[in-house]
Amino acid sequence: MTLRYARVMPQKLRDDYLKAVDQLEKDVLLPTLPYESKNLPLAELLQELLGRLSSQALEPGADKKRYGVLIRRTKRLKTELATLN
Repeated sequence: MTLRYARVMPQKLRDDYLKAVDQLEKDVLLPTLPYESKNLPLAELLQELLGRLSSQALEPGADKKRYGVLIRRTKRLKTELATLN
């Protein structure tokens, strides 16, 4: 049985993960940012995006779990961006 599980390739796991993430992103309506926001620094844009995602997650019928995933990803991106500056 162990040998059967050992045959699971990391590439297959990665592909399955990316497919699941892609499906998740298709199912969640992403907020758009106003045109004026394009002149803001990236950190401020991400903060605005976080606010919009958070407010959409609170709407009735919103898939809170999926919005939570996007919010966590955006927070990680914001943190990583801060380490570059």
